[in-house]
Amino acid sequence: MNPLYIRIALSFIIAGIWIAAATFLGERLGSRKAGLIANLPSNILISLIFMSITRGPEYAAATTAGVPMGMMIDTVFLAVFILALRAGLWKALAAGFAAWALCAVFVLVVLPPLQFGLSLLVYIVVTVFLFLLVHWKLGVKKTVKKPVRFSWRVAAVRAFLAGSVVAGAVTIAQIAPPYMTGVLATFPAALTSTLV
Repeated sequence: MNPLYIRIALSFIIAGIWIAAATFLGERLGSRKAGLIANLPSNILISLIFMSITRGPEYAAATTAGVPMGMMIDTVFLAVFILALRAGLWKALAAGFAAWALCAVFVLVVLPPLQFGLSLLVYIVVTVFLFLLVHWKLGVKKTVKKPVRFSWRVAAVRAFLAGSVVAGAVTIAQIAPPYMTGVLATFPAALTSTLV
């Protein structure tokens, strides 16, 4: 079997286990900590390791410049989802994914690739703005942690979604430029699995 396929399969399995465990833990810590854990770039860390193995450390390093912009797009997805949630779960998801797609096209087609520092600054500014907007607009209150019953089905769905994103990122890395791979590798599959 081709070693590349083995590495892609391994990235799928490792990411799936990692994200299922992280979201399982996040559910038990309350809404804010769960949101923080779900939004951590753990998928990208695993993706970068496997990109380094399949394409080399230089490619993986170059990919990191796009990661903050991808995380910024994920933050837009989450804010749009939260703001649209009153219209219902599926409409909120559709609005969030539409916002994600529009932002991804804008970042990859309209904007020139940004250096890591500038990309990080844009991420921080947009994230702080959207955090304040969501809290101001909705008055989101902290929820206390409550016991959540473990479900193998939910864990399997989360593992599948996260593994798919990482395996997809490693696959995309074989043909796409590094900046594009960095942006797309942050697709919010794990985050979405915690919202549904």
